[in-house]
Amino acid sequence: ALEPRKAPDLLMRAFARARASGLDAELWFAGEGRIAVGGAGIRALGPTRDRDLASLYAGARALVMPSWLEGFGLPPLEAAACGTPSIVSDLAVYDETLGDAALRVAPGDEAALAQAMLQIEREPQLRARLAADAQHAVAPLTWARAARQTHALLAAAAR
Repeated sequence: ALEPRKAPDLLMRAFARARASGLDAELWFAGEGRIAVGGAGIRALGPTRDRDLASLYAGARALVMPSWLEGFGLPPLEAAACGTPSIVSDLAVYDETLGDAALRVAPGDEAALAQAMLQIEREPQLRARLAADAQHAVAPLTWARAARQTHALLAAAAR
């Protein structure tokens, strides 16, 4: 979603900064919302279907999500399942899901975000390690496990 809490404006500024320092990647936004996106090297894809997201994640150098606030933070987990590393804001939600399996930057730190994008592009071993670590971190997060745990909680509450 292109919403203020997702910080797409911050991401565009950090991207422009990274491009000025030699970043060769493009920035693609999937989804829609209240904030317009655009600029040199930036594509707005609009709404996407789930099957399209998997191919976008798999073809990406990284998922970059500099949110101010996240609930569960599903996109980095979806990217991880597709073998794509993430750059995320240093939020507590990622302690539980990705841990050290993502590059984390302080929320709102444009310079650090730009540096992280450059680092992911310039350090293929880091990118590969983060992708492998992230896939390992999300492996136990299945819908079947979530259903079993939800059922167990509901059964316990019903007793």
